[in-house]
Amino acid sequence: MSQRCHYDVTHPKVYKAGRKLWSGTDCRHTEPRWERTKANNLKLQLNEYRTKLPVERDENRKLTAQLQEAQDKNQKLTAQLQEEQDKNQKLTAQLQEEQDKNQELTAKLQEQQDKNQELTAKLQEQQDKNQELTAKLQEQQDKNQEVTAKLQEFTFILINIFNLTQIQIM
Repeated sequence: MSQRCHYDVTHPKVYKAGRKLWSGTDCRHTEPRWERTKANNLKLQLNEYRTKLPVERDENRKLTAQLQEAQDKNQKLTAQLQEEQDKNQKLTAQLQEEQDKNQELTAKLQEQQDKNQELTAKLQEQQDKNQELTAKLQEQQDKNQEVTAKLQEFTFILINIFNLTQIQIM
């Protein structure tokens, strides 16, 4: 049975409870086996990373380009959004002005309607007076017709009397 290297920590006689119990004199390794395995693993990983690195760089470049495009699009959209917000602000200001004008016009319209209502009431009063006067006028015209009829009768009688007196004088 060959002696094991004193760096072989997996051998049960090498380390126990943190103390070195046995060490071989025939050591042909300058580093422990676990470190060699670890170094080999690291070399494999390094080779793997070296092969993956160009692919990763290409992917990173593509993703960076896509990110730049997306940021450019976002910048354009942000500029468009700002323009739209500015337009909306202007339109909102115009709308506010129009609403203020409408409010003023509504107040003037209300005043005019109130005046119209007053004038309508006065007109109604005047029409009522006119109706009364028309009724009185009609009464007066009826009386005038009666008087005219009587006057015509009386005139006819007078003419007849005059004619009779003329005939008698002759």
